[in-house]
Amino acid sequence: MSILNLCHTSSSQTVYVEQLLACVEVLLEVCEEDCGVISLPLLKVLVTVQCVSTEPQIHTKAMECVLRLCQVLSLSSVHELYRKHMAQLLQWLLESQNTWSTYSIQKTQLEIIALQSGPVVGEFLPELIPLLQNCLLPSQDPEIRLHIFTMLSKLLLNASNTLDSQG
Repeated sequence: MSILNLCHTSSSQTVYVEQLLACVEVLLEVCEEDCGVISLPLLKVLVTVQCVSTEPQIHTKAMECVLRLCQVLSLSSVHELYRKHMAQLLQWLLESQNTWSTYSIQKTQLEIIALQSGPVVGEFLPELIPLLQNCLLPSQDPEIRLHIFTMLSKLLLNASNTLDSQG
């Protein structure tokens, strides 16, 4: 699921995403704190679910799962969860960056990670900047560049709580 190349959703894909979310919910309910060993893959799944679905109830359920994951890991906030995994998440995206296209979900994954992590993204600028530079190369697909510029504008509109959170 986290390596899908297309963002388009169909009704069968919606059912698939709902079932995937149900699996994550069950894992969180049954395994509780033992989910710590799989918290990074779970977070990747939850970010990806938000990318591939346009259904508001799926986004809500995915965010509820993110909050539940924080709870079972005894983390105080979603920001703490992102702090725990930000380096690996950015590396995950960097590894696939050469294959990104107009229809790739990775640009949306990057946006979700950057926006949901809040002030944590400011702590990882040395890892984020090379990723952004590669995305904004003139040789990149114009839609990817536009998406990244849009994401950057959202981050800059709230700079004191995102990119400039470290002062």
